[in-house]
Amino acid sequence: MGSNLAVNLARHGFSVVGYDLDADKIQALTQAATEGMHITGAKTLSELIDDLDAPRCILLMVPAGQIVDDVIVQLMPLLTTDDILIDGGNSHCKDTERCIKTLCGQCFHFVGMGISGGKQGALRGPCLMPGGEYVAWKTIAPMLHLIAAKAGDGQPCAAYIGPRGAGCIIRSGILERIMAAFRQNPNLSNLMLDDIFRIDLENHIESLRFVVQTAIGPVIPILALSASLGYFDAYRSEQLPANFIQAMRNYFGVHTYRRIDRQGVFHTEWY
Repeated sequence: MGSNLAVNLARHGFSVVGYDLDADKIQALTQAATEGMHITGAKTLSELIDDLDAPRCILLMVPAGQIVDDVIVQLMPLLTTDDILIDGGNSHCKDTERCIKTLCGQCFHFVGMGISGGKQGALRGPCLMPGGEYVAWKTIAPMLHLIAAKAGDGQPCAAYIGPRGAGCIIRSGILERIMAAFRQNPNLSNLMLDDIFRIDLENHIESLRFVVQTAIGPVIPILALSASLGYFDAYRSEQLPANFIQAMRNYFGVHTYRRIDRQGVFHTEWY
């Protein structure tokens, strides 16, 4: 995934220097460069830092966990003022927040960035969710906007999540729309009540209903889609079969119930 991101960056005009403990991976990366791309390899971390123009942007693509801390410790003495270190390994948000607190006051900036889309997404356009210092985001935003996937309206799927750990859950393609909805109406109780999301739902709900109905026949479980459709239908319904639950509670526990045709609280002897 890291090598594909490197190719993506180089394809958009950025000079890339790659480093890996495995020399074969570095060779494969440099060989992946086509005409017009500038990708070179470094044999050591020191060489990597020396080959980059200051202030540097270092994208760390190692598995989440202890190895992230280990590499940061190795890099810290090599970084200088205004360098930006990005952890792109989809680290747990609490680990990212710990790093932000630990590295606060250092000469360089730290960003924890969720990356979604897998290897092909990294090459063709990932979803990018950076969290950390805002000043760092302002510096890297133009680069991330270029390499990110693009939504249907052409907007890049890269958005600043905030000063804390970002994680990798929300798809940035709709994040800006969500933020815009709540900026316009801070008291919005449900996104489905926002005009833009309401119209989208009205335009696509029948397609979702068709997918769920089609899957039910051959017994294909689509838990998230069917639950989403159920939530949508329930939210729009004033009366639901679930109301009968209170009748059952009245049966076994005399919890009483209310009726829709008259005022008051009722109890029935069900047997």
